[in-house]
Amino acid sequence: MASTAQVNSLLSDAAELEPKEFVTSLSSSFGLLSRSIIIDLPCFHRTTCIMLDHVYIRSVPVGIEFPMLETLSLLHCNGNLDALLSCCPRLRTLLLSGILFETSDLRVNSPSRQELVVNSFSTERVNIVAPMLKKLEILFTVMLEVNISVLAPIMENVWWYCCYIEESIVFGLWYLELLGFQAADRQGQLPLLHIRASVDSSLFPYEPNFAQEIEKHMVVELSLLELDLKIDGHVFGALVFYLLQINQISSSLQKLKIILLRSMVKEECPIDCPCESTNWRSQAISLTALEEVEINVFEGVDHEFDLLKQLLVFAPKLKKIIVRLT
Repeated sequence: MASTAQVNSLLSDAAELEPKEFVTSLSSSFGLLSRSIIIDLPCFHRTTCIMLDHVYIRSVPVGIEFPMLETLSLLHCNGNLDALLSCCPRLRTLLLSGILFETSDLRVNSPSRQELVVNSFSTERVNIVAPMLKKLEILFTVMLEVNISVLAPIMENVWWYCCYIEESIVFGLWYLELLGFQAADRQGQLPLLHIRASVDSSLFPYEPNFAQEIEKHMVVELSLLELDLKIDGHVFGALVFYLLQINQISSSLQKLKIILLRSMVKEECPIDCPCESTNWRSQAISLTALEEVEINVFEGVDHEFDLLKQLLVFAPKLKKIIVRLT
């Protein structure tokens, strides 16, 4: 097994060769225990692309810079990411996958970054400051809730998905499982907000916090809202109307798509079931931009027709309704 000193010596030798691209992988397949290999990166003066796999980045020595580095890929690494990024003044593309940060925060602050791809990590805070960022791909998990701050005013391509692994974001019997954004600069592709929610009859009806959590993720304006609802025989109109009253949704929504995911065994709603947690049938909302509604796996029960009637009343520009039966 190679020692930390041997690995750092090899890195120094590689840096002296001034390669254009540098790739290193210290996975267990090479007989190395990645968590025990602690590296201090030497200066790669002319290297434009670096990929590191299974290393712990302890530090970047004082005075070290990567003046030509434009692409950095970190796979299954951990350590001091902030120190490394601060030494890359020309970095354009940053790819992170399976990263373990020193804290539970994802912090990216770069005046030059144009592309950021982050996969498979758990966090409590996302803080991105990248005024030149054009492409953002991010997939992460959250235990309870997340704090989000994104300053990237010229983003053109966004793929953003957050998975909630606890039933912490609730509305009545509903809990949030997944929330995602997709936006691209391709013509004809509507910016999409994707929400997946499920019913859990054992949930105690806490104070609703769906809206507050969704608003945190609104990094771009949406035109299409897609709802995947695991309904288990319960009424879903109250949840739909609750979501449609979020200002950032109601003001720009052009298309609403609802996919009803039904179980083989239906539950019977008890009297005063929390799935009817509001008087949604008599609520007034403004959907001035909505032009199309699509409902999949429609059964035609009363509360489903009630929802359609409400949408017809409050969407004056509605042009098309698509109903796909079970």
